[in-house]
Amino acid sequence: MNYDISSDNHKGIIAFIGAQGFDPSLFQDDDGQIYLVSQNWDYRQTYLHQKFNGILMQKFDDEKKTLVGPSKRIFTGSPQGGTEGPSIFRHNGYYYLLMAEGGSGRHHSITVARSQRVTGPYELSPNVTLLTAFNADDQPIQKAGHGNLIETPDGRTFLVHLMSRYLPGTGMSMLGRETAIEEITWQDDWPILKGGGQAPAEVVEDLPRVTPESTYETDFSGGLDLSWSSLRQPSLQKKSQEVGLVLKADESLSSLLSQAMVVRSWQAFSFETTATLSFEPQSFRHQAGLVLYYNTKNWLFLYVSHDEITDRRILNLQMAKQGHITEPSNGLYAYLPDNGDVQLRFVVATGVAHAYYQVKADGFQSFGRHIDVSFLSDEGVGGWGFTGAMIGLTAIDTDRKDTTATFSHFEMKTTEEKL
Repeated sequence: MNYDISSDNHKGIIAFIGAQGFDPSLFQDDDGQIYLVSQNWDYRQTYLHQKFNGILMQKFDDEKKTLVGPSKRIFTGSPQGGTEGPSIFRHNGYYYLLMAEGGSGRHHSITVARSQRVTGPYELSPNVTLLTAFNADDQPIQKAGHGNLIETPDGRTFLVHLMSRYLPGTGMSMLGRETAIEEITWQDDWPILKGGGQAPAEVVEDLPRVTPESTYETDFSGGLDLSWSSLRQPSLQKKSQEVGLVLKADESLSSLLSQAMVVRSWQAFSFETTATLSFEPQSFRHQAGLVLYYNTKNWLFLYVSHDEITDRRILNLQMAKQGHITEPSNGLYAYLPDNGDVQLRFVVATGVAHAYYQVKADGFQSFGRHIDVSFLSDEGVGGWGFTGAMIGLTAIDTDRKDTTATFSHFEMKTTEEKL
């Protein structure tokens, strides 16, 4: 774990302070003493050892920027198991230890314990679990857990936590981890959900209603904003107010080394996204376009490339599912003019994607069949998943990496009402 020790004398310095476990947090007591609490990760596989082996606490010296003194286990966990993500909250003379338990899937939950001393011992709540959606299959909010408490100036207490929403009719979290808020009341100095029970509420009363933006649009004239991400390294890009986003082509979407790709998260289960591309490939090894992406083994790629048999610029689809790569169009390419912009579009509706393209503003044409992309979800990709699906722009050159692709416009429009 790292700690930012930026100051007037040490600008931008990050110090390593320990690696006993993950998802740590810092708590500063009224006397100024800072404590680090973290999950106790035990890699040993032998008898009496378990990977999630309770919660540790250790003092932190803010002047020396280092942990000091012994590390103490202050909580061993509840029967739920998988204790992690600790944080401490002070209220009415008690220290409350909030923890995530049950893993990050359907059993995800929040457990709470308390003590009159910051160093413990901590007593497990008689309710054990503060929040879980495990027994609330009819709720839109699922996989609820891993949160923290906050108090507002008017004296209300809220719980902010992670959650996911399933694609209707499935158990697939295509939007990945999201954030929800619940109101808390206090019963015998224990936090409980205001609505009672353990299931998250769909609506919290007396909070400002925020209407999310339904359309995101950019010509990249100001470069990439903070809604974009890249994989493993800063994006290999040039920024120009005249031409848009220029990507210097790199390795394939399956590469574990480097890609010229920028992505942003899906905001809804149903949306329409369009990109305008300038790209003149000279080889089938040159590809650029729009990708529905989860990871290097799971994606759907709508791209412009070159067919050496006809010596034509083409449009094609390629799909990776659990690492198995196929071409859904089975060689039935769309042939494009040798130059000029191409507009690429995906229309995604509740787990099904359909590709479109347009040249010379002559109207969008359908390309290929409807494709089930529900596998682009936390549950569908195999192994652990948390990120949800993304939409990306990419350029590939598996020959000499000396080609470029220019994206002059990008738009993403939600076609459903968000919860």
